[in-house]
Amino acid sequence: MDARSIIAKIRKGQDPKPEELAWFTNGLATREVSDAQAGAVAMAVCLNGLSNEGRVSLRSLIPI
Repeated sequence: MDARSIIAKIRKGQDPKPEELAWFTNGLATREVSDAQAGAVAMAVCLNGLSNEGRVSLRSLIPI
């Protein structure tokens, strides 16, 4: 997987698959995903949103 394809999906208004979101969040923790890529995802989500399924998938990856 690669961050650029995940960012492109969100920019197009599509939801990444749960495993893509898991890869992305893990990449943030391991520094495989850059800060700029994280910012691009944040901007794309702010502009285009995520579906309920996408939000639930992302939320399930964040420890409480």
